[in-house]
Amino acid sequence: MNSSEAEELSTAIKKHERRYDIDWLRIFAMITLFFFHSARFFDYDAWHIKNSQLSFGMTVFVAFVSQWIMPLFFVLSGESTYFSLSLRKDRQYVHERFQRLIVPFIFGIFVLAPPQIYLERVNNAQFAGSFVQFYPHYFDGLYGYGGNFAWMGLHLWYLLFLFIFSLLTLPLFRYLKKETTHNSISKVAAFFKKPGVIFLLAIPVALTIT
Repeated sequence: MNSSEAEELSTAIKKHERRYDIDWLRIFAMITLFFFHSARFFDYDAWHIKNSQLSFGMTVFVAFVSQWIMPLFFVLSGESTYFSLSLRKDRQYVHERFQRLIVPFIFGIFVLAPPQIYLERVNNAQFAGSFVQFYPHYFDGLYGYGGNFAWMGLHLWYLLFLFIFSLLTLPLFRYLKKETTHNSISKVAAFFKKPGVIFLLAIPVALTIT
């Protein structure tokens, strides 16, 4: 991005109205996710590290939150994509997505994930020693396939998936933002505003689960 493009983008962002309702949804989602992952130590399902005493209440809480927390994050990411494409050209958008998603993803793989894998291995009696001694073994094989290297970033898998989805759907989003498609989108939006119709969107999800 050259200086003129950066200045143009900065001016467009300053003129853009901030959506504080979306900001508060992000805050709510992040706080909920914190409690969700904290509860995973105590529910009955498998997890990296489990407490010696498990809780039925935490199991219910995890089951409830898991139904909607990631769909909420994808909705918020979709909102972010919409506003980002309104302010940026395709090259600027891809660059911004890379900085916001891939850079922290790579950082997480080499900095945040190793201590988690180490604690998991020690807790399951799969390694004995300090973290410094373990770190070279972090690169032994792929996690999930008998090894330690967290190629998917563990809890940061969402960043990788979101970056891939952002690239694959970019042509579709650009097409939908054309003025020629606005009328069709408005009709679809009006249809889903009818009472109860919004729940039809759950049918594809239910079919994939079953």
